Amino acid sequence: MVNMASRTVRLIDVARVERAVTGKIYPAGTVYIQVSACRRADLEQFRITKEAGTLEGKFAAIIPIRPVIPEYLQITLENSAEEFMRRYVGTNINIQMSAFNNFTLRWQDDLEAQRFVADSLSAIQRGLEAEEGEINRLQAMKQFFREALFARMMKKMGSKN
Repeated sequence: MVNMASRTVRLIDVARVERAVTGKIYPAGTVYIQVSACRRADLEQFRITKEAGTLEGKFAAIIPIRPVIPEYLQITLENSAEEFMRRYVGTNINIQMSAFNNFTLRWQDDLEAQRFVADSLSAIQRGLEAEEGEINRLQAMKQFFREALFARMMKKMGSKN
């Protein structure tokens, strides 16, 4: 049985947050956020590197100091991002690195529970994307038939004249 009990922790108690260092190689699975000219319009503020590599200086890297599944860390950061941005960033276009000292999030120490949360939400996301794809296909089909009907009507009207 997976223990799903979680608690509120400060980000700095579970991870080190550093401004991306030029030339430093960050491992695959590093969670990062844009701190210079931050992007509030995105649904996802936090991203995960797919492979080891460098990050631009406009990002902050979040380096876990406790065992964590990267996708879980991203999810729990996203869940707290709106409140953090409202309280500690406001209308500024940049996120001050010191603001991360105030970032709190729901935390689950149990890696099995982290994996369960990440896998469950990933499955839901895949389902949503499949539904969006189906909606797009149906809209394209509707447009095709609408255009075909319009062309047929125009042809019929042209033959009457």
